[in-house]
Amino acid sequence: MAVSLLPSVLTPLQLRSSDKRADATLTRVPLFAGLAPADLDVLSSKLTRRRYARDEVILLQTDTSGDLYILERGSVRIVLTSDDGREVVLALLGPGEFFGELSLLDGKPGHADVLAQEDCSLMRLKRDDFRAFLRSQVDVAEKLLAVMSSRLRDTDGLVYDTTFRDVPNRLARAIFKLAADHGRREADGIVIGLRLTQEDLAAMIGSSRVSINRYLKGWEREGWLIIKRGVIKLLQPGELWSHYHLGQAAAAEASRWVSATG
Repeated sequence: MAVSLLPSVLTPLQLRSSDKRADATLTRVPLFAGLAPADLDVLSSKLTRRRYARDEVILLQTDTSGDLYILERGSVRIVLTSDDGREVVLALLGPGEFFGELSLLDGKPGHADVLAQEDCSLMRLKRDDFRAFLRSQVDVAEKLLAVMSSRLRDTDGLVYDTTFRDVPNRLARAIFKLAADHGRREADGIVIGLRLTQEDLAAMIGSSRVSINRYLKGWEREGWLIIKRGVIKLLQPGELWSHYHLGQAAAAEASRWVSATG
């Protein structure tokens, strides 16, 4: 997929401590849940905001800034990119989620590239400011370690699935993981709140667009899901779940939805 290497044309704007929109975003970040309003104001005063267009590069693997990026609007993808431009998607992150934490802690280059999955707005916190904040907020430091552990488990799961599971099983698991992370309930099913191409899904599970197209079309014929303009809606999640014997290994939140709607 072609990506833009041009820098964002918008100049970062310093946020005021009274910026209620910034405070509202911070309260949605699990890392900062439960912080006192005064602490949120301290963080807000250190943030800068920047916007990126779809497919624009936000961070390259070689970046060593160690700054923390918090998603305010839109989504980003964390990818490994080959020399010929092929991508493996490690994660898709949405509003309230963050990235850049590895370089923030050890000062070394990141492990992957970060690109805008769609038009997005990010808030950036400088490494020195965040490290100083962590020294006074032990609970935040513990939550950061918990998030990093969860992401490591997800990466381990991706390696296992790519090695030992066939394409349709990997695709079904990826869709349920997306539903758990980005889904919303509607009367007739679960909508995944991201616009995804077949190339995106192929990059997530290490397959080809042709294979993704074949299985998605088949699942649409079965009435298990429907796709409109890149948005997936699970209509019969229980059928898809049971057909591929996903059991307890798939996302627990999606399992709850399946029990309720399947």
